[in-house]
Amino acid sequence: MYSSFEISEQLMRECRIITEACGTSPDARADLRKCGAPFILMPEQVAVVKLKNSTEDIPNERKNVQLSNTDSAWLDDAALRTKAEMIAKGRKAKKLKRQTNSGATAAALKIRRCDIVDVEVTVSEIDDTMKELSRPDNTLKQGDTWFLPLYDTREEAYEEMERPPFPKSSVFRIRLNTFRDLWRRGYYLTCGLKFGCDYLAYESVPGEDHSKWLVKCVDSQDALSSLDLIALSRLSSQVKKHVLLAIVSPDTLSPYYIEYSWWKPQRSQNV
Repeated sequence: MYSSFEISEQLMRECRIITEACGTSPDARADLRKCGAPFILMPEQVAVVKLKNSTEDIPNERKNVQLSNTDSAWLDDAALRTKAEMIAKGRKAKKLKRQTNSGATAAALKIRRCDIVDVEVTVSEIDDTMKELSRPDNTLKQGDTWFLPLYDTREEAYEEMERPPFPKSSVFRIRLNTFRDLWRRGYYLTCGLKFGCDYLAYESVPGEDHSKWLVKCVDSQDALSSLDLIALSRLSSQVKKHVLLAIVSPDTLSPYYIEYSWWKPQRSQNV
C-alpha cells in the first residue's frame, strides 16, 4: 500500500483515482467516523498514475515464462540471499547501537538503509539468516499475511525513490491489467476488500452514486470453485450489485468479462 497526504482531491479530479482516508479528520479529531490524511492507495492505482501519459507499458508475465526452471530457481536464491544479507546487516547495526548506548529508546535504535551501508557481515551470518528465512514457518502465503502501514512524520525518516516498487507476482499483474482496463473505460474503482472482492466499480464519482459491480479478478489458468461463485452471488443479492468476473490470460493484457446477477427486485406490494 502507498500513502498520500495532500493530493487526494487532485488524483480524483485529474486521474479518476479514489483514495481511502485512514487518518483522523483535522476538523473532528474525536469523531472516529470522520477520516482524514493520510490517504491510502493500492499498488495498481499508483501504477496507473505513473503510466498515465507515459509510453512505459505494464510488465508482461510472458517474459518470465520464457525462463527455465533452473534460471527461476537461481533468481529466487539470489533474491533470498540479498534479503538475508540486508537482514543480517540490520541486526548487526542494531546490536552495535545497543552496545554503544544501552539505555537507548526504540526510536534511537531504529535502523535505516543508510545505517547499514558500512556494516560488514560474514558469509556464515548470511547463510544462517538464509536458513532462517527458508524454514516452512516463514514461507507464508501472501493471502495469509496482513501488512499494517506505519507512519513517521519526520522528513529524514524517508528516502527518495526514482520509481515506486511494485509487486512482481502474477496476482498483481492480473489485478493491474483489470484495473487499468476498467479505468481506461471511464469507470471509478475502489478497493473491494470489505465486500470480499477485488474492486467496486462505479459509473460516476463514488458518493454521488452507488457502485454497480463487484469486480472479481480471475486467472484464466485457475479454476473458480462453485463455492466462491455461490458466495459472490449471495453477497451480490444482499447488496444488490452485479458480479463482474474479469478473466485475464497470461498471453494478453486485456481481460474479458462475464457479468451475472442472481438477485431480482422486490415486487410491488400494491395490488
